[in-house]
Amino acid sequence: MLARQYGVRQMIRFWEVASKEYFWLMAGAGATVLPSVWPEPLPTVAVESIGLGVPVVGSGLGGFPEVVDGYGAVAPPLPEKVAEAVAKVLETRYDREEMSRYAFKKFGSGNVERFLFLLASLVK
Repeated sequence: MLARQYGVRQMIRFWEVASKEYFWLMAGAGATVLPSVWPEPLPTVAVESIGLGVPVVGSGLGGFPEVVDGYGAVAPPLPEKVAEAVAKVLETRYDREEMSRYAFKKFGSGNVERFLFLLASLVK
């Protein structure tokens, strides 16, 4: 119901995927949404997403706000607030290359290179 209210009903899909499809789906997404209620110190899925040039939406708990740093949105882990943040992120234009450079600089090229290597290996 909230997806319809915020005009994103046709834009949200939920999948259970095999690990080899994970980066393909993430790279093609408009955003990665992580409404965690646990204060994760370093949400690696957010790092992976930004490294692939995909903005993230997540809770303001733990290390998430530091990871996002302008490449997505932080919202309380409440359905209404997450839906608002998703709508905002989907309306915003992000420079994918700039996001990848940020991830390389902030989190080390090894991590981002590993994710991009895995993605490239799936193409072959």
